[in-house]
Amino acid sequence: MLAVENEDATVLGSVGWHAVRHGPGDIAKALNIGITLLPEQRGRGYGTAAQEALAHYLFQTTLVERLEAETDVDNLAEQQALEKAGLPTRRSPPARSVPPRPMARPHPVQPTAG
Repeated sequence: MLAVENEDATVLGSVGWHAVRHGPGDIAKALNIGITLLPEQRGRGYGTAAQEALAHYLFQTTLVERLEAETDVDNLAEQQALEKAGLPTRRSPPARSVPPRPMARPHPVQPTAG
Protein backbone atom coordinates (compact mmCIF):
# COMPACT_ATOMS: atom_id res chain seq x y z
CA MET A 1 0.00 0.00 0.00
CA LEU A 2 1.16 3.52 -0.80
CA ALA A 3 -0.02 6.88 0.52
CA VAL A 4 -1.73 9.40 -1.75
CA GLU A 5 -0.34 12.83 -0.93
CA ASN A 6 -0.84 16.34 -2.25
CA GLU A 7 1.98 18.76 -3.08
CA ASP A 8 2.29 19.67 0.63
CA ALA A 9 2.78 15.97 1.60
CA THR A 10 -0.63 15.89 3.30
CA VAL A 11 -1.97 12.33 3.22
CA LEU A 12 -5.23 12.23 1.24
CA GLY A 13 -5.74 8.46 1.10
CA SER A 14 -4.02 5.33 -0.15
CA VAL A 15 -3.64 3.04 -3.16
CA GLY A 16 -3.04 -0.67 -3.04
CA TRP A 17 -2.91 -3.80 -5.18
CA HIS A 18 -3.15 -7.56 -4.95
CA ALA A 19 -2.49 -10.43 -7.37
CA VAL A 20 -5.38 -12.03 -9.29
CA ARG A 21 -5.58 -14.66 -12.03
CA HIS A 22 -6.76 -13.52 -15.45
CA GLY A 23 -6.41 -16.59 -17.62
CA PRO A 24 -5.72 -20.30 -17.69
CA GLY A 25 -2.84 -21.74 -15.76
CA ASP A 26 -0.90 -20.43 -12.82
CA ILE A 27 1.31 -18.07 -14.83
CA ALA A 28 -1.54 -15.83 -16.07
CA LYS A 29 -1.54 -13.25 -13.30
CA ALA A 30 -2.67 -9.67 -13.06
CA LEU A 31 -2.78 -7.06 -10.32
CA ASN A 32 -6.05 -5.58 -9.10
CA ILE A 33 -5.60 -1.98 -7.95
CA GLY A 34 -7.75 0.05 -5.59
CA ILE A 35 -7.86 3.48 -4.03
CA THR A 36 -9.32 5.12 -0.94
CA LEU A 37 -9.51 8.91 -0.69
CA LEU A 38 -10.81 11.09 2.10
CA PRO A 39 -14.32 12.26 1.07
CA GLU A 40 -13.32 15.94 1.02
CA GLN A 41 -10.45 15.16 -1.42
CA ARG A 42 -12.59 13.40 -4.04
CA GLY A 43 -13.33 15.09 -7.35
CA ARG A 44 -10.08 17.07 -7.41
CA GLY A 45 -8.06 14.83 -9.73
CA TYR A 46 -6.00 13.18 -6.99
CA GLY A 47 -7.54 9.76 -7.66
CA THR A 48 -6.79 9.87 -11.37
CA ALA A 49 -3.21 11.05 -10.78
CA ALA A 50 -2.59 8.47 -8.06
CA GLN A 51 -3.94 5.56 -10.12
CA GLU A 52 -2.00 6.64 -13.19
CA ALA A 53 1.20 6.90 -11.12
CA LEU A 54 0.49 3.51 -9.52
CA ALA A 55 0.01 1.87 -12.93
CA HIS A 56 3.30 3.34 -14.13
CA TYR A 57 5.08 2.23 -10.93
CA LEU A 58 3.74 -1.34 -11.13
CA PHE A 59 4.63 -1.76 -14.81
CA GLN A 60 8.14 -0.43 -14.13
CA THR A 61 8.85 -2.48 -11.00
CA THR A 62 7.05 -5.81 -11.59
CA LEU A 63 6.68 -8.36 -14.37
CA VAL A 64 2.88 -8.11 -14.34
CA GLU A 65 1.31 -7.79 -17.79
CA ARG A 66 -2.17 -6.64 -16.79
CA LEU A 67 -3.79 -4.32 -14.26
CA GLU A 68 -7.44 -4.44 -13.28
CA ALA A 69 -9.76 -2.37 -11.09
CA GLU A 70 -13.37 -2.91 -10.08
CA THR A 71 -15.97 -0.36 -9.12
CA ASP A 72 -19.59 -0.38 -8.11
CA VAL A 73 -21.79 0.09 -11.17
CA ASP A 74 -23.12 3.35 -9.69
CA ASN A 75 -19.67 4.84 -8.96
CA LEU A 76 -19.39 6.89 -12.15
CA ALA A 77 -16.76 9.24 -10.73
CA GLU A 78 -14.35 6.35 -10.07
CA GLN A 79 -15.06 4.85 -13.49
CA GLN A 80 -14.17 8.18 -15.10
CA ALA A 81 -11.01 8.49 -12.98
CA LEU A 82 -9.91 5.00 -14.07
CA GLU A 83 -10.55 5.82 -17.71
CA LYS A 84 -8.51 9.03 -17.41
CA ALA A 85 -5.74 6.99 -15.75
CA GLY A 86 -5.66 4.64 -18.77
CA LEU A 87 -7.81 1.70 -17.65
CA PRO A 88 -10.58 1.22 -20.24
CA THR A 89 -14.15 0.44 -19.20
CA ARG A 90 -15.57 -3.01 -19.69
CA ARG A 91 -19.15 -3.71 -18.62
CA SER A 92 -21.15 -6.92 -18.67
CA PRO A 93 -24.75 -6.56 -17.50
CA PRO A 94 -26.57 -7.55 -15.34
CA ALA A 95 -23.73 -7.67 -12.81
CA ARG A 96 -24.04 -5.35 -9.82
CA SER A 97 -20.44 -4.21 -10.15
CA VAL A 98 -18.33 -3.25 -13.12
CA PRO A 99 -16.08 -6.17 -14.10
CA PRO A 100 -12.31 -5.88 -13.84
CA ARG A 101 -10.84 -3.16 -16.04
CA PRO A 102 -7.72 -4.47 -17.78
CA MET A 103 -4.68 -2.42 -18.64
CA ALA A 104 -1.95 -4.17 -20.62
CA ARG A 105 1.76 -3.61 -20.13
CA PRO A 106 2.89 -0.91 -22.56
CA HIS A 107 5.23 -2.19 -25.24
CA PRO A 108 8.47 -0.32 -25.84
CA VAL A 109 8.33 2.14 -28.72
CA GLN A 110 10.76 1.26 -31.48
CA PRO A 111 12.57 4.17 -33.12
CA THR A 112 11.78 4.67 -36.78
CA ALA A 113 14.47 4.99 -39.39
CA GLY A 114 14.67 8.59 -40.43
